Amino acid sequence: MKTLLLVEDEVILALSEKTKLEKYDYSVWTVNSGEKAIEFVTSNPGIDLVLMDINLGSGIDGTQAAESILRVRDIPIVFVSSHTNPEIVEKTEKITSYGYVVKNSSITVLDASIKMAFKLFDEKRSKAEKEEALRVNEDRLSKIMIAANDGMWDWNLKTDQVYFDPRYYQMSGYEVDEFPHSLDEFLHHVHPDDREFVMGEAHKHLSGEIDRFDVEFRFRKKSGAWQWIQGKGIIVERDEQGHPLKFVGTHRDVTDRKQLELDLQKKNEEYEIMNNELRSTAKELQAQNEKLWISGNELRWSEEKFSTIFNESPYPVMLIDTDNGCFADVNETMQKTVEYSREELIGKTAAELGIITQETELQTKKLIGEFGHYYDLEVSVTTKSGQLRFGMATGRIIVFNKHAYLIQTIFDITERKRAEEALRESEERLQYAITASNDGLWDWNLETNDIYYSPRWKSILGYEDHEIPNDFSFWEAATEPEDVIKSWELQQKLITKQVDRFVMEFKMRHKQGHWVRILSKAKALFDDGGKAIRIIGTHTDITEQKKMEAALEESQERLRFALEVSGLGEWELDLRTNTIKRNERWAGMLGYSLSEINDSFGQGAELQHPDDRDMVAKAVRDYREGRSDAFKIDYRIRAKDGTYKWIQDCGKTFERDESGQPVRFCGTHADITQQKEKEEKIINLLAEKELLLKEVHHRIKNNMNTVNSLLSLQAGAISEPNAKKALEDAGSRIHSMSLLYDKLYRSADFNEASVKEYLSSLVDDILGNFPNSWKVHIEKRLQDFNLDAKRLQPLGIIINELITNIMKYAFRDRETGLIAVSAANVDGHVSISIQDDGIGMPESVSFYRSTGFGLQLVHALTQQLQGSIRIERGVGTKVVLEFDC
Repeated sequence: MKTLLLVEDEVILALSEKTKLEKYDYSVWTVNSGEKAIEFVTSNPGIDLVLMDINLGSGIDGTQAAESILRVRDIPIVFVSSHTNPEIVEKTEKITSYGYVVKNSSITVLDASIKMAFKLFDEKRSKAEKEEALRVNEDRLSKIMIAANDGMWDWNLKTDQVYFDPRYYQMSGYEVDEFPHSLDEFLHHVHPDDREFVMGEAHKHLSGEIDRFDVEFRFRKKSGAWQWIQGKGIIVERDEQGHPLKFVGTHRDVTDRKQLELDLQKKNEEYEIMNNELRSTAKELQAQNEKLWISGNELRWSEEKFSTIFNESPYPVMLIDTDNGCFADVNETMQKTVEYSREELIGKTAAELGIITQETELQTKKLIGEFGHYYDLEVSVTTKSGQLRFGMATGRIIVFNKHAYLIQTIFDITERKRAEEALRESEERLQYAITASNDGLWDWNLETNDIYYSPRWKSILGYEDHEIPNDFSFWEAATEPEDVIKSWELQQKLITKQVDRFVMEFKMRHKQGHWVRILSKAKALFDDGGKAIRIIGTHTDITEQKKMEAALEESQERLRFALEVSGLGEWELDLRTNTIKRNERWAGMLGYSLSEINDSFGQGAELQHPDDRDMVAKAVRDYREGRSDAFKIDYRIRAKDGTYKWIQDCGKTFERDESGQPVRFCGTHADITQQKEKEEKIINLLAEKELLLKEVHHRIKNNMNTVNSLLSLQAGAISEPNAKKALEDAGSRIHSMSLLYDKLYRSADFNEASVKEYLSSLVDDILGNFPNSWKVHIEKRLQDFNLDAKRLQPLGIIINELITNIMKYAFRDRETGLIAVSAANVDGHVSISIQDDGIGMPESVSFYRSTGFGLQLVHALTQQLQGSIRIERGVGTKVVLEFDC
């Protein structure tokens, strides 16, 4: 027996369909909302098929519920709806469904549709099993393509097997599959000092501590030499709990880059040697100064010599009074260096004049206080004109004429600092370029006629480094003959200085036989005599770029064609120049030629209808300043003949400056004049339809009154009690619905009505059906809020059933009674209560296990409202109904 889930918000229809299907040997469960359907299918794996209504009330509709169900479970879904218009049917076709059945079709048709759905589902499952094997192979192929030009590895964490592709072996000199596919074998080839680091980074990625696995380590080649490898990886598959299942990555040889880094380190060491020589020179000068400070006797006879050295020194020298930190004397070099005269300096501190910072001044004082001297203190000096220079300062306390001074010498290292910074930036750019370009390098020594091809140059053509010799014969053999001739001619022009650079595109044969498009760029190096001695160049694989250029050109052609076909005007606004460019169609839709439209932004604003200009300007400001996500606005614009046309203007930012502010916009103009005219007609038609709908509600109310009257007449014409009671109850329910339509007829939008007005009238009408109603006192505590007709209809039937039961049973053998009816809406949560002070409802009576039709109906309609209902027993009986709106 197959088990079905019927999703239908109309409870009565659901009960009817369930009864019919069970006669055809199906087990049927019912729910009345899309949300409950998702929950039910998720928690009940025994459901074999879902019969899904499309319109399910206020929650998600049937198509949304079906999409959510199919995301968590593959199950056949058959849509059952009263809609037959193409738009609704087309909406369901975009979902993996197995049929569409119109409501009220015969049970035979529905049964046949269900059987066909099971058949299609079984065929699909069989096909899926056959395709799974193909998917596995395609999945691996996809991952290999991602790791193109590098070795690839695939670690299955479930089986702990590691797959290495052929290039992984070849880049280290091994034959394919020469060592086993295992993690232990990989670690065996990793340098012992690097193993712990590599595995530590891998586990950080697997545990989610880092987003990607990216490490550099040493790997033993077959020859025994160590090569530097950059390994990258990422988790590509997880189980339902989020645990990683597959870890895939690449294996790249970066030995050449590492060698460049070593060369860079060597250059830095050379600069350090130069720096040490400068320090040595400074110390020699310091040693000479110390000789002048040996004793007081030597100082007396060497004052003249000190004065000469002080004044004639090529380095800035200054005497600073230790009492106040002010300049006591400066030499001419110092004055030229800081661009202050001796008179401007004497009696002032360096920090006071802004020559050095207060931090530097405090640092020198601290060093003098602790050691009495300092050496090789790097300082920055700001000249009078604001230039920033760098120096290496040496200072020491001396006593001159029985007074302590700080004598300080500064060696200008500004050019060295600038050279170091320029070298650092240059080498950093070179490092970035080598890493990011992914280009092949070639170097032709014209004096020895030797040529070098880098490993990347060879790998572009699919070869390993050892497979191609470093000579011209390979290049000539692999390059298209016509391109060889053109290349030699251009190289001769480069050597003879007829051209400054060698730039050429040509085709070379790949190892696998296809052509690779190459962009080659080169520069020549010349000796002092102007003779070319070397040509150094690069090879860039532009095969994909050429394909993309062709695709882009085709795409642009399609765009031009689309704009022509669609009749859209095009514009582009540059905020930096405040100019706007428009196409011929933009001008033509207004009756102008493009030559009559200039590039100024103001002309477009002048053509706008005066009443629309402020609205357009505000829309532009809101979009530019980020208050709206899109620029789309309709406004009127003046044509050449003086009439106004409606334009839909759509725009988007496509260039921003470094701070993220928009600088260029592009967009389209569409003539929507006819559309606007149609919209106006539609508004008029809607007004007519509202009038017609109002008349329909009126006729429905009258028809219900007629039906109610017929039931009343029929009830009066028969004497059998049960039949009479059934007809009276049916008439009462029809009357509650009639009263609802009367309220809708009198409401503004025909779709909702006041709960207070509807329930107040309904309670009075229900009580009016009972001859002893004058003995019953009614208390109404009804909050004034609106509900839609879809909720008011079942609510009215529920109120009718409950009050009718009270009037029939609660006040037996009593002269008077009290009924209290309340309704409240608190933040969208509606609470309805009906209470009496009668004899009380027996404990055995329940909405969930009642055999009476009335209470069963109340329970079913409560489910339709997606609410809850309970009985509170005490003095009399209180029934509380709650639901969200």
